[in-house]
Amino acid sequence: MIKYLMLKRDLYKLENIEKIITYTPTIFILILSSVILFVSFAFIHSKEKKEIQSIKEKAILRYQFHEKEKLHNFVSSVRKDVNKEIMGTKTKLQNMLFKSVGYIKRLDEERKGLNYIITYLDGLEQVEGVAYVLFGKDFRVYKGKYLISYIRELVFGEKERKKHDKLILEYIYSQGGDNFQYWIDDIRNSVRVSYFDRIKIGGKLFYIGLFSNINSLRYITKDVITKKITKGRDDYIWMYDIVEKDVFNFFDKKMFYKPDDLLKYSGNSIKYTILKYYTKHENEAFEDRVYLMDKFKFVLAIEYKYKNAFINKTKDIKRIKNYYESLFCKILAAVFLI
Repeated sequence: MIKYLMLKRDLYKLENIEKIITYTPTIFILILSSVILFVSFAFIHSKEKKEIQSIKEKAILRYQFHEKEKLHNFVSSVRKDVNKEIMGTKTKLQNMLFKSVGYIKRLDEERKGLNYIITYLDGLEQVEGVAYVLFGKDFRVYKGKYLISYIRELVFGEKERKKHDKLILEYIYSQGGDNFQYWIDDIRNSVRVSYFDRIKIGGKLFYIGLFSNINSLRYITKDVITKKITKGRDDYIWMYDIVEKDVFNFFDKKMFYKPDDLLKYSGNSIKYTILKYYTKHENEAFEDRVYLMDKFKFVLAIEYKYKNAFINKTKDIKRIKNYYESLFCKILAAVFLI
């Protein structure tokens, strides 16, 4: 009986050993395969995520750079258009002075005299809304002394009026005929355009000049900005006027708003943060999105549309995903073959 039990126990052990020998390699391979697949998936997913994230980060940085460049180009374009507005005034003055000089020559041929001509210019000023200057080669001013004083104040200030008035006349004289100038008042942010030419009256040489009205550079610039934003289609640029406390195109609707009304319901967008900052400060901040025209106190901000940053990167992202999916499938197939 004892021998029988011992023999049975030995047989039991042999059966267990046989089972262990039979099933252990299969279990080991299954566990190893699972580990390989898990590690491979984790590695591939990590690599895929990093590459896609890298593409997105580079795309965002490139997009931000181009948008900032667009904003600076917009400001440059505004300045050019403001200069065009001023140059347009020059053409208008040229045409008006050309007609005036032609008529004065006819009056001179009729021997109407200098006083009659000055009266004629007085009448033109009332009709055309411009201002004339007339002075001789001896720098005696016959008409428009206050305009010479206006230029002198811009250039020299109030000191030594007679001396500096003559310097202004000498400067205009030295420029000869067909002389265009624009005079900027940085304190009042205004500009006045003048155009001078030469004419003979009674056989003597005179200089005749025509001045435009005083135009607000600030008003001209703001008008140009709003027109350019209104015409723009792709770029989302808005403006805040620190002085007049109004906002233009905040919602990309080409409309004016008051900042207090907008900030009552502040959204999560950074444009609300920018607007709130500039209602309290006048120094530049948010340089990656904002250009401060400090001279006129205009805040120009560009709103990012991040979805546009990835328009040209969809194929690259899809290619990376396909590559790593294919790689994982190859690893999966290899594991099953084993």
